[in-house]
Amino acid sequence: MAPVARVALLVHGSTAAKGVAMTLKNIALLGAIIAAVAWFSKKQERDTLMPAHQMETDTLLVERPPEFRCEGKTRCVQMSSCEEAMFYLKHCSGTQMDGDGDGVPCETQHCGSH
Repeated sequence: MAPVARVALLVHGSTAAKGVAMTLKNIALLGAIIAAVAWFSKKQERDTLMPAHQMETDTLLVERPPEFRCEGKTRCVQMSSCEEAMFYLKHCSGTQMDGDGDGVPCETQHCGSH
C-alpha cells in the first residue's frame, strides 16, 4: 500500500480525525448562523431606512394619538371643538351628539361645515 493511502486510512479511522470532522462541522454551522444574522440585520436596516419623500408621505398617514380621553362627557355643550366631539362619538359610549345619525356630531355648535 502506498504511504499516502496508509496515512489517509490511519487518519480517517482515528478518533482524532472524528474530532477534527466534528470541529469542522461546528465551524461551518457557526459560520452559517453568523451569515444569517448578518443578512437579517442588513434586511432590517434596509426596511427601516426609507427615502425622505416616502417618510414624509408615511408620516401624514399615521394617525396621531388622541389628545382627548373619555371623561363622561355626552353632550355638545360639554365639547370644546369639533375634534373633541368626533373623538367622543368614535371612542366613548353614551354620547348624545349625533341626533340625525349621520356620523357628524354637534353640527350646530362645532361641526357644521363638515
